[in-house]
This record gives sequence, structure tokens and C-alpha cells, in this order.
Amino acid sequence: MIEAVLFDMDGILIDSEREYDKAMREAITRYGHMITDEFLLRVRGIPVEAFKKSLKLEIGRASCRERV
Repeated sequence: MIEAVLFDMDGILIDSEREYDKAMREAITRYGHMITDEFLLRVRGIPVEAFKKSLKLEIGRASCRERV
């Protein structure tokens, strides 16, 4: 019989931020874009919709820098 269930929602027990950052960078790279460590720090812990908006802005900025 299960007596307890433990959830680690804030990374106290397992530090998953590095793996999350790695996965996010790989996924975005597949689509031909790059993101910085600063961007990943800025968006850490924000709601998904806010993340999507920030990602679109960041990708747009990167595209502009590449054209210059």
C-alpha cells in the first residue's frame, strides 16, 4: 500500500533546470534558432503563455541581429 507521494515542484530534491535548459536549447535549435543563457534565466519559472510570448520576441531579435 502507498503511504505517501512526494512531489518536487521547486527543484529542492532534484535540480532539473540544467536538463530543462539543455532540452529547450535542443528543441529550439531544431527549428534553426538560438537562445542565450540570459534568455533562459529570464524566463525561468514564468507561465507557459508568457514564455511563448518571450520566445517569439527573442527569436525576432536574433533574426534582426543576423540580418545586420
